[in-house]
Amino acid sequence: IFCLGLLLLNKTHAQSATKESVKLQKEDSTTVAINFDEEGSFPGGSNAFRSFIAKNFIYPTSAIEEGIGGKSYVGFIINSDGTITDVKIIRGLPRCPECDKEALRLVKMMPNWIPAQKNGVAVKSLYRVPIIFKIQ
Repeated sequence: IFCLGLLLLNKTHAQSATKESVKLQKEDSTTVAINFDEEGSFPGGSNAFRSFIAKNFIYPTSAIEEGIGGKSYVGFIINSDGTITDVKIIRGLPRCPECDKEALRLVKMMPNWIPAQKNGVAVKSLYRVPIIFKIQ
């Protein structure tokens, strides 16, 4: 028997970023906000996010057979229209590329998010979520 755990959603901050606000310009679609008034969110909140993961999660058979568990951290951009792009493994499970592949699959199939807000305007933002693989 296995179970999936999921930690809280984490706002990602670039290590080189300062605490100053990023100047946002409507015409600059490449700007990613690191400081915002409201962070982006999964539609329906954290509980809906956990339900989505639980419903769509497939534990890789090879990981079950080998007793592999751990966390795959997935980073992505929530665009100002709520779409998810640039989905990447930030830190994966070294012994389980299949787990990382499953974590990517889950994030890529998510519905549009509610984008972050800065001064009442929807902005592009970075996010990181851990997908936990745990066998019990």
